[in-house]
Amino acid sequence: MKPQHAARLSLAKGVTRASSPSASVLGSKSYSSWTATSSLKQAHSSVPQTWEATPQTLDNVQTTTLDSGLKVTTVSSELPLAAVGLHVKAGARFETGESRGAAHFLRHLAFSRTSSRSPLTVTREMEVATAAFDVSASRENISYSGQLMPDYLEDYVWMLRDLMHPLAWEYIVRDAAPQVAAEVHEAETNPATALVEAIHREAYRDEGLGNSIYCPNYRVGAVTREAIIRYHHERYQASNVALVGYGIKHEQLVAQANKYFPADAFAEDKAPWTTLEAADRKPGAVYTAASSYTGGELRLPGPGNSRVALAFEGASLADPDVFAVRTLSSLLGGAARFTRDGPGVGLRSRLARNVLAKGDYVLASSALNASYSDSGLFGVFVEALPGHGADAARLLSAELNSLAGSFSVDDAELTRAKNQAKASFFREVESRTGLVDYLARHTLAGTAPLAPAQYAARFDAVTRDDLARVARRVFSSPLTLVSTGDIHGVPTKEELRPKLKA
Repeated sequence: MKPQHAARLSLAKGVTRASSPSASVLGSKSYSSWTATSSLKQAHSSVPQTWEATPQTLDNVQTTTLDSGLKVTTVSSELPLAAVGLHVKAGARFETGESRGAAHFLRHLAFSRTSSRSPLTVTREMEVATAAFDVSASRENISYSGQLMPDYLEDYVWMLRDLMHPLAWEYIVRDAAPQVAAEVHEAETNPATALVEAIHREAYRDEGLGNSIYCPNYRVGAVTREAIIRYHHERYQASNVALVGYGIKHEQLVAQANKYFPADAFAEDKAPWTTLEAADRKPGAVYTAASSYTGGELRLPGPGNSRVALAFEGASLADPDVFAVRTLSSLLGGAARFTRDGPGVGLRSRLARNVLAKGDYVLASSALNASYSDSGLFGVFVEALPGHGADAARLLSAELNSLAGSFSVDDAELTRAKNQAKASFFREVESRTGLVDYLARHTLAGTAPLAPAQYAARFDAVTRDDLARVARRVFSSPLTLVSTGDIHGVPTKEELRPKLKA
């Protein structure tokens, strides 16, 4: 049978890593494009999107909480180009039935008309003030991030204030629907993306962290202006917002935050362009979206390869075991039989040796790990040729049983896992925007960001006993089994659950 290409799967920051261009069209002119990398992202197309490596230190992180409740976090730098992001706890996990899909629409509305700027004005001013700008949405946060020269800080912060309050007129929401529908269709037809969303949905019973970052297909034409505005008013509160800067003096960013984001900037009567008419108001408590991991079993039959994921509750950002869990994930590792990076990539990992190499029908296998503010997901994934889903699933289960039972790791394997985990973090924060995103996640989650040296030291401190302990902890949580594609013969979760030794 002719091999089929394996899906590339990742749970980094809780979402799939994929890349696919699309267009956001206002009238007949395309003003923006999007890519889904570590989150749903919409980048301004008129501003060149560049990747850059930046030497990072976090020894001088400063955080100030303003009287309004908004948090300002900065880290200084001597480099001429700065990065500033406005991050709001308004991701899909906070949606309820009435507001389901609102976060996806809000990301699209960021480049639409505001009370003082047309889309063309937004384009022109962004070209002047920034070197790059995009809006992204993850399960927990919506982020407005840009790179700029520090001299343009005030103009940029003023624009952030404006973009945070887009017009939600009916025709603007209606025009955004086809763009949202295109992204939803692409997510549903991408096997890796669909599997990641299914894992979250089943693990958290379709609420909180179980909400998809994509608007549900049945909701694309049903999300109303009123639902978007109500969700905006609930989530865009000062206590849910962090303004984070790299290469900006702390006192300067605090001054701009006080000027453009005072306490009354988040009051409903200060945003009349999005305010609901009195007849449309519905009082109610703000949804806190505390997520409870439950586990479960979900089978989604379809054409193509067999894909099976076994997931468990992992570690949150504040969990003391988060470094041990990430090291365990690196220990399992993963690889694909056919990669654009060439042969040998990841082939020393456990899943490569004990799953990928055990059957020529296995196309890819990898570990999955995501940490959120109050929970986490840990798991393993395998993709096999049609007709071999059952065999591949049993290989996965056997590898987890070996870890849950007589845990055996030699020094070389432990060192490799630690180094892989550290390298993953260093890659994440080596760019300005990556560092700003990292600082924002911890600022909004209420956890202290660690400097690279501190981060590395936490991984170095992980012992073999720590890995054995967290393996037993993780595998004792309820199992989430998700299978897609050719699922014929895939065992039940009771058959695949790791067997813990007393």
